[in-house]
Amino acid sequence: MKLASKEAAQRAREEFGGYAKGVQAVLQCRDEGKLSGIIGTVAELGRVDEKYATALEVAAGARLQSIVTEDDRSAANAIEFLKRNKIGRVRFLPLNKIHSYKPSAGAILISKKSGAIGFAQDLVKFDSRYKDAFGNVFGDTVIIDSLTNAREHLGKGRMVTLQGELLESGGALVGGAAPRTGISFGTTFSSGILLSNSPTISIPPHLSKKGVLNIVPKKTPALVLAGSVAKESTVSTVSIAPNPPVPKPIKVLKV
Repeated sequence: MKLASKEAAQRAREEFGGYAKGVQAVLQCRDEGKLSGIIGTVAELGRVDEKYATALEVAAGARLQSIVTEDDRSAANAIEFLKRNKIGRVRFLPLNKIHSYKPSAGAILISKKSGAIGFAQDLVKFDSRYKDAFGNVFGDTVIIDSLTNAREHLGKGRMVTLQGELLESGGALVGGAAPRTGISFGTTFSSGILLSNSPTISIPPHLSKKGVLNIVPKKTPALVLAGSVAKESTVSTVSIAPNPPVPKPIKVLKV
C-alpha cells in the first residue's frame, strides 16, 4: 500500500498552528525522562495511506495532538506539571480508562453507500493496543470519495471527503482551499519504507533503540526504512543521532 507524507488537519492548524506549547512541553519531558508513562501523540502513533492522508488528518482535527498515556496517573502527573508551569492545556488518552468505540447504526448505513470508502479508524495503521485511543479520536467518521456523494447523506452522520471537506452530523459543511498545516501522521510505503517531505524524521527514544534518522533531502523525498536506509534513497546526507531533536526549547521550571 503506497503511503506518503501530508500535513495535518485544518482544525489543528487553525487552533494551534502546529503542536501547542503544552504538547511540546510534555513531549520534551518524555524524551528527557522527566515524565513517565507518556507514549506519544496520536499523530506520532498512526501511519496513513497517501490517498487517504488529507481526509484522515481533517477527520482527526485538533485531536491529532492528543497524547496517549499508559494510565490516568501518568496523565494526571502531566497535567500537574502543566499547571505548575502555566504552559497550557493538553488532551490525554489514558489506555487504562478510555472506552472502546462502536459506530452508530446511521454511520454503518452510510459506510455501505456508494462512494463510501470506510470508517476513518479502519484506514489508519497503528499498534493494536492503541485501538481505543484511535476510536476516541475518529469516532464513527466515514471517509467518502467525493463531496457529491457525501451530500446525499448530509445530516445523517459525520463524513470527510478525500479532498478534505468535512460534513458534520448536524448538517454543517466545512471546505475550501487545501489547508496548510504543521502536524501530520507518520507515513510509509507498502514496502515498509518511511517517506517524509520534511528534513527530519524523529523516532521517540522509547519506541526505538536506534536513535533518530536525520535526513537532509534533495528535491525528491528521502526514502528510509525504520531503523535503516533504503537502497533507493535519494538523500544527500543520512546520519544517526544519539538523541532525538526536540521542538523549540521551552523553559521548564518544575517537574
